[in-house]
Amino acid sequence: MTPTLTLWPVPAAPRGVYHPAAPSQIGALESAFEKIYASTACVLFPSGRAALTAALEYFGMTRTHHVLVADFSSHCVLEAVARFAMPTLTRTTATKLFIANHQWGYVTRLLQEDASATGALRGGKVGKLQPVAEGKLRGSDESFRACFHPALPVEGALLAPVIEDGCDSLLCNSAALFPNHGACELLSLPKIFGTAFGGLLLCRDVAMKNALIEIRARRDPRLGEIQYLLRQRGLDGDAFSYALWEGSESLNGHLAASAIDDIAQQLDTLPALIRHKRQRLQTIRDAQFAPLREVAADSPRLPVVVPLTLDTAHVTQLTNAGFVPLIRHFHQGTNMVPGTFVPSLLLPIHQGVSDADFDRIVTLLHEK
Repeated sequence: MTPTLTLWPVPAAPRGVYHPAAPSQIGALESAFEKIYASTACVLFPSGRAALTAALEYFGMTRTHHVLVADFSSHCVLEAVARFAMPTLTRTTATKLFIANHQWGYVTRLLQEDASATGALRGGKVGKLQPVAEGKLRGSDESFRACFHPALPVEGALLAPVIEDGCDSLLCNSAALFPNHGACELLSLPKIFGTAFGGLLLCRDVAMKNALIEIRARRDPRLGEIQYLLRQRGLDGDAFSYALWEGSESLNGHLAASAIDDIAQQLDTLPALIRHKRQRLQTIRDAQFAPLREVAADSPRLPVVVPLTLDTAHVTQLTNAGFVPLIRHFHQGTNMVPGTFVPSLLLPIHQGVSDADFDRIVTLLHEK
């Protein structure tokens, strides 16, 4: 069988019949995440896109509002935003929300430290947000004000909250969170752990968490079972069921009890998962590859893939060895302004690629 390289681990289809998770079961898992990511208030949803639409609802987005998104945003983000507001690539006087997309785990900043360096951004140096003391969360008003700042050039100074989209970032600890001082950060657990379900919003604010829980509870419980069945059949290879799941997942708010158990089991493996990714990143450094974006050895945010310069010789080597190369366009800049997309050969470092295949790929790419 030809190994197909993927952006993320391929989740296994859930088994068994649907039983809704109890609120206490969900709350216990949210508390487990809060112990890992200190000073956050976590809210669990069935998927990343379901979590994103809840955040948009929380911020009161409507069709009259513009939401600034990156030009390298995934269809998941664009579909979710379009349900509530108008996604745009440039800031306008109607922009009421920013979504900072950390593509494949590489941090993207809305502001440069010194905007005068390029003139692309305005506002000069950005004051750093004071860290939240461990075990204490900011009150809603203080936290909400703290996430406002000017971002992209527009006539007049506008303020808007920020959602950090770190959907496929492996966060080692709290130090990785909120690089743009966002109100919350979004994670997609299937893209990190390989689970079939799970979207997590890490909030800076207990009041925001409580409001999101209310939004989640208002969603139609019948969607939970329907989406479970569609996801089950879709991951088993039924393309029609998968398309139906994607088309209706944004408004789901209900998880199966088995999904909670699966996520909890995978969460226990987080330290091993971090070590494994760090080892693979070190292997890439030792091979003296030149990634399009470097990751520091002690970085608290780890990517899902390493983008390399696209080389037709490497593509040929992988193809001849029986691999299906993973080629995508990568936003090479560190700032979220419309920039240059670079064709890149992606080297997956997630657990969905076996150690034997990973070592073989590194050896092939290292050959002259």
